[in-house]
Amino acid sequence: MRTVKFTYWQDGKLFIGFLNEYPDYQTQGMHKEELAENLKDLLNDLESGHVPYVRKVEELMIAYQHQGALRVQVFLDPKCDVSFACAAQAMMSWPRSALCSPCTTAALAST
Repeated sequence: MRTVKFTYWQDGKLFIGFLNEYPDYQTQGMHKEELAENLKDLLNDLESGHVPYVRKVEELMIAYQHQGALRVQVFLDPKCDVSFACAAQAMMSWPRSALCSPCTTAALAST
């Protein structure tokens, strides 16, 4: 058994509603109990694969992004042949490591 959220409202004598995961598909009933039964039938139809092109609402987890601008400064040693490679590594490893190698330092500052 599982719990499914739904949204409903009364329009005159009818109760109209939809499953929150499938807001494009509405059903109705003369009573709230009849609406609930119709929503269960609708869920079975939608999840059975018999309804083509079913649209579904889901949640997407997005990592927090800092609101301020981020400034990355990379200091290269002109005598070192691998400075540019170290600089790229330092930028890609942010924020885990601000120091890439003895010849390259990436200084991170939030502005």
